[in-house]
Amino acid sequence: MKFQRDIYKELSVLEKAVGKEDEGSSNLELFSMEMFENIAYVMEKHADGSIPDMPEEWLDGFGTFSIYQVLPKLIEL
Repeated sequence: MKFQRDIYKELSVLEKAVGKEDEGSSNLELFSMEMFENIAYVMEKHADGSIPDMPEEWLDGFGTFSIYQVLPKLIEL
């Protein structure tokens, strides 16, 4: 509801965009990365209501990491 999008459709799009364990063969675009960030934000907001109401503020608190390490675990959830 936060982003007026369907999380299951978003996860399906992300799953299809990521190559089979090969970062070089993936097809992630900036839009896909935004979907990933929104999904991660919504999951965290449900777990901890005290995080900022704006995803950008929440994201500023992190360093960078490879989506290829995190996305498979999120898809499993």
